[in-house]
This record gives sequence, structure tokens and C-alpha cells, in this order.
Amino acid sequence: GDVTVYNMEMQPKEENLVNYPYINSLFRLKAAKMSLDNVELMTLIKSEELKLEKIELQEPEVDLRLDGDFYVFFPFGDTSSVESPDKPKKKKAIESFFLKEFALTDAVFHVNNLEKEREFNIQKLNISLKDLLINQPPGKFSISNKSVDFSIGKFTGRLTKRAIKYIDFEDFKIELDSLNVQQSVDTAMFHFSDFNMGLKKLDIQTADSVSHFTMESYDLSYKDKSIKLKNVSFKPNISEAAIKKK
Repeated sequence: GDVTVYNMEMQPKEENLVNYPYINSLFRLKAAKMSLDNVELMTLIKSEELKLEKIELQEPEVDLRLDGDFYVFFPFGDTSSVESPDKPKKKKAIESFFLKEFALTDAVFHVNNLEKEREFNIQKLNISLKDLLINQPPGKFSISNKSVDFSIGKFTGRLTKRAIKYIDFEDFKIELDSLNVQQSVDTAMFHFSDFNMGLKKLDIQTADSVSHFTMESYDLSYKDKSIKLKNVSFKPNISEAAIKKK
């Protein structure tokens, strides 16, 4: 059957049943509408296992808070297979999950990086995934999929601790073929077959307000081994005399 949920919200619990000290980041997700296609409803009711073909989120709002140099959102599977009889039985963790298609449409993203003092606002974010497989063997977390399409309508960033102070761009896109990611508590490894990236109307301002960098368009192709730039401009905001003085 198909399931439709309106005014959906997902966020971490205020207090976890178990303490995971390595989790340093969190996310909150709100969506006006979420559609689940071809869900095995009896499996969900009897076994608490979610099996379906497609998930679609319409006009969601995502809030990310990042901390530390290596971001961890979810607990890893326990590497110990022995449980004490005195302890209560733990909830069954998700060991494997397959999804034929995932679609996120016109999302609004807000990212606050506490460690690096960066804040980003993203409009019209779209994500499309095909044949998504999530695995969680003990002590690891892996994701693989056939294709990834990622696009942003408009991006605005403010950075405090870096040489770049402001960055804005439009029509950003990433296309990945056969992506595979494996993550442990302190290590991440990834592999892909092909990669394409592009953006338009890039505008960068340095922290000292001396330099201004703009570019009309940027296109990168991994398979073609090419990078194409159009109308690149790098100009100082101060006079030649001020530059010589510095």
C-alpha cells in the first residue's frame, strides 16, 4: 500500500536511552507532505521493519547543527555480541535498508557549524537517489546507491574564521554515479564511478574586504577530465596605492 503523511517532523530525542558520547551533531526535519510508495504494511506492523520502494518529501525544512571536525549523527551498531542478562533487552537496530528511489523537492536548508563558525542558508534544494542501500555492520555504517542528483537553487554563506567572509552562488548541481561510502567512528572512505559538478553566478568576498572574486559559470566533468570556467573576475576593492602600502 501507499502511505501519505502531512506536517511531518523528525528530530532526535531530548534524552537517549543510551549515552553516545561520540555523537556531536544533530538534525531536524520538517515537511509539509511525505509520501511512501509500495510499503509492506504488515511487515511494518508485525516486525517494525520498513520495506518500501520510494520516499518523497515535498517542501521540507532541514536544520543542521554541526560540531567537531568529524560529524556523527547516529549511533553505530555495538561491536560486542554479548549482553548481560541483568540488562534490559535493547531495541533492535536497523542493520540493512534498501530503497529503490528517494526524492526531496524544493527543500529549505539551514546549517550552523559551531566548531568552524560557519552559517549557510540554502533555497530550493533537490535530492534524487536511486537504489539506495544502507548497511550497519558492528562498528560501521555504509551507504551505496546507483545514482545521486543534487541541486541547489541559491546558496548564501557567512564564514567567521576563514579568509573568505561571504560566498553566494546559484544553480549548483552534483551528479554522482555508483557512490559507495563507508564510515566508522573516526574514518570515512568513499568511491564513485563518475562525478559532474556545476554552478552559476559565484560571488566571493574575502574577510579583509580587499579582494572580490566572481564567476559566471563553472562546470567539472570527472570522466571527461575537464573543468570549464566562464567570465572569471578577480578584482581588489581598494586602490592600487593601498595595495602597494599593504
